[in-house]
Amino acid sequence: MGIEDRLRNQKVVINVLALLVLVLAGIRVWEQFSGYGEMTVRKLTVVDDEGKELVALGVTTGGDGGVWTTTKSGRKKRLD
Repeated sequence: MGIEDRLRNQKVVINVLALLVLVLAGIRVWEQFSGYGEMTVRKLTVVDDEGKELVALGVTTGGDGGVWTTTKSGRKKRLD
C-alpha cells in the first residue's frame, strides 16, 4: 500500500468521523426542539422586526422565585 492509498484511507476515515459527530449533534438538537419537552432559560425576550426589545421575562436575582417583566417603555414589574 502506497502513501497515496494511506492518505486516501485517512481522508475517508476523517470524513466519516466528522459526519458521525454532526449526526450525533443533530440528534441532540432535534430532541431538544421537537415534540413535547422542556426548555430552561434564565431570561426570555420578545423583540420586534428591528430587534428592539418589546418585553423581557426573567427571574429575580434573590432566588425567591419571583418573576419580573420589562415593557417597551422600560418599566419593570414584579410578578409573584
